[in-house]
Amino acid sequence: MLGPSWTPDAPYEAGTSTILFSIGKYQFHAYSLTMMLGMLAAILTITIFWAREKYKFEILLIAVIIVIPSSIIGARMWHLVEEKIYNPNFNFKRWYAIWEGGLSIQGGVVMAFIMGMIYG
Repeated sequence: MLGPSWTPDAPYEAGTSTILFSIGKYQFHAYSLTMMLGMLAAILTITIFWAREKYKFEILLIAVIIVIPSSIIGARMWHLVEEKIYNPNFNFKRWYAIWEGGLSIQGGVVMAFIMGMIYG
């Protein structure tokens, strides 16, 4: 089931979330689904190259365990900084509420790169 306000002729509005489908009370948004699929595709691709070179999988597993959560944290932190810059009255009380939206891809890439370099 598509979102309630979606019609084929209506353009998407900036800053709104697109609900792809719902299962019970859980709603699946386009952005989060594409982020998750991108992470899975990256992990699977790296796993293939890793196996080809016969590296130890423990190193890859530790890298994935470090990089994926740090990228989510970095994406959230970057979004909070952007919100504070554009909206001086922004309240940080719900800084943890990533399910309400508010991840910034560039923050995830920067934080994942930094943490990967520290680990490597």
